[in-house]
Amino acid sequence: MQKNLQDALGLLRLFGSSDLFITFTANPNWHEVWEALLPGQQPFDRPDIIARVFHLKFNSLLKDIMQNQFFGKALGYVYTVGYQKRGLPHTHSIIFLDRCAHLATPEAVNALLSTEFPHKIHNRRLYDLVIQHMTHGPCGGTFKCPCMNADGLCTKGFPKSFQEETVFTGDSYVKTQRRQTGIQHSV
Repeated sequence: MQKNLQDALGLLRLFGSSDLFITFTANPNWHEVWEALLPGQQPFDRPDIIARVFHLKFNSLLKDIMQNQFFGKALGYVYTVGYQKRGLPHTHSIIFLDRCAHLATPEAVNALLSTEFPHKIHNRRLYDLVIQHMTHGPCGGTFKCPCMNADGLCTKGFPKSFQEETVFTGDSYVKTQRRQTGIQHSV
């Protein structure tokens, strides 16, 4: 961990501020995991297979970022691998982009990412994936979840407030657009 910190500080000194913070998490239901299991086995019976598939997919992601320039010209990266409480590997990566690829405007951020739900009718597959893998909750009210504090509030800050447009905060963070559409999404 200390080596990663030193690497990140060196990259920061060389390239300036970082541009992307990406979390990548293993999915025990990847078809490559299921294809490698023996009859009667479940993914959690074979953490070695999950870890191997995870590393192959993560290396593919790094290739897309660094060589295929998915986000524009990338200059460097640093990452750490950790394991969730359920035992699944995940990485936290910091990516340094060339000045010409910086996300310097709200429009550039919106062109690259969205924190809004995909349209349920027009993009059903993506909507289902977001609901299944990327939605926090439900928590609060009658739900008792590990993320809740003694006052019954989510310690992760959910639900997030609506935001009509993407803005940069004074502390180098981005508050992404999450418009109030009036549509309820149930998990």
